[in-house]
Amino acid sequence: MQDLLEEDWRAISRQCGPTYAAWMHMKQSKMFDDLEAAFGTQDARVLVALAIYALCQPGAAMENFASWLVGVYLARVEPISEQRIADLLGRVTRAKMDQFFMVRFNQLLKVARQTREQKAKTDPEAINEPLTIAFDSTSVSSFSSTIEDAEYGKAKDNPELKQVNLTLACDQNTGEVLYAREYAGSINDVASFSEIFKDMKNIGFHVEDVELVTDRGYKSAYNIQAQFDAGVKFVQGCALTRTASRPSLTDTWRSCATMPTTCPI
Repeated sequence: MQDLLEEDWRAISRQCGPTYAAWMHMKQSKMFDDLEAAFGTQDARVLVALAIYALCQPGAAMENFASWLVGVYLARVEPISEQRIADLLGRVTRAKMDQFFMVRFNQLLKVARQTREQKAKTDPEAINEPLTIAFDSTSVSSFSSTIEDAEYGKAKDNPELKQVNLTLACDQNTGEVLYAREYAGSINDVASFSEIFKDMKNIGFHVEDVELVTDRGYKSAYNIQAQFDAGVKFVQGCALTRTASRPSLTDTWRSCATMPTTCPI
């Protein structure tokens, strides 16, 4: 049976198993409800179905969504044309996505606070860890000549192509994406951090109640100071060697210490 599954992609369990599991995860995690609140019931159902399609059929064209849908079971989702898919994606605005992310963040923050309170009652001397958010970015190569954010940058793959950058902020415990931002491919991690961090604060993220974890690509005296000013706890990677373009850790902290706002080091 195992050999059959590995050889025949048309097996019913191969087609229906992952899609059903993904659909039920969206329902049980309440992400489905939160998408409905932001986008409406019908749009939310199709968006979830499109996400599952992209997950189970990586690289597949949107024009094949309707034919794929008839081979799986997703409750009350009807096949739609490529044009209607384009119309739907056009309604996915940053404001609606921010609304969705804020609801998800607040729910996880509420659980983290309750866990800390309960832990403090049972063990007052225990370390009460904050909601830890891992912050990182990736680039997506593109042949498009119409995507505004597609620009030439420091590409790890396909340097001859333009790219779009995508930043994700994920809950360290569950892996859930709590915030996402697309931005121009020419902007590096150091330059992008302050703007994205400011956007998170502006839409209502309680950054003072979380711990941000970033790699060395985000390290700069300015970004360190921005996190101190916001009262956020953070863990930030540092380069182990000193180069002309990447100052030593000592120099970074010295720069931070001489800024107008006092830096608690």
